[in-house]
Parts: sequence; C-alpha cells; structure tokens
Amino acid sequence: MFITSVVKLHENERRCNMEAKLVTEMSRGYLQLIVLELLDEPIHGYGLLKKLREIGYDSVEANTLYPLLCRFEKNDWAQSQWLLTEGQPQKQYKITETGNEIRRQLNYLWEQQCEIMKKVKGRLDD
Repeated sequence: MFITSVVKLHENERRCNMEAKLVTEMSRGYLQLIVLELLDEPIHGYGLLKKLREIGYDSVEANTLYPLLCRFEKNDWAQSQWLLTEGQPQKQYKITETGNEIRRQLNYLWEQQCEIMKKVKGRLDD
C-alpha cells in the first residue's frame, strides 16, 4: 500500500513537472511576439514588465525579459538608447525595421497555427 502511494505520488509529480515545462516552453515562444508588439513605442525594461503584467503575462521575470531584449538587440530586432528620466538613466528599447519584419512573419505564423487549431477542433467537435 505504501509503495503504491509513493509510486502514484512520483508519477503525479513527474506529470506536473512535464506540464510546467510545456507551459514554460510555449510561453517563451509567445513572449517573443508579445514583446515585439509592445516595442512600437520606446519603453524601458521595467515599463515593459509592467505592461506585460497588465495584460496578464505576470509570470515573466526580469531575468527572462532582459536577456530576451539583449538577443533582440544582437539580432537587430530592437535598438536601445540611454535616456535620463527624472535624473535617472534608463535604457529604452524600440523595434527596428528588421524587428518589424520578424514580427510580421511571426504574426503570419501565429495566424496559420490558429487556423490549423480551428480545423482540428472543428473536426474533433463533429
């Protein structure tokens, strides 16, 4: 009885870990497109975190966002500029033309995936 309970507990824990990894993996993919959408106007990292939380993306931490912004800069998807705001330096980010093209491609891919899901769900509902 005890061994069966331990095995079930281990299986449930493993399933929860797998589900958490899947959610994290999917969220990271969505995050790239969402951040590109939010970079139309210059915004600093903390302001971006606040906006993400306002729209319901509250699981994003600074240690996820800032490396993403650095990759965007490295790939020329975003550019940054240091500004003084109320005497404090703030690094503001804005999407580049390359970033706009990537955003268009990601939005197209997103729309294709949504259409596929509609077809699959429609087929399953029949």
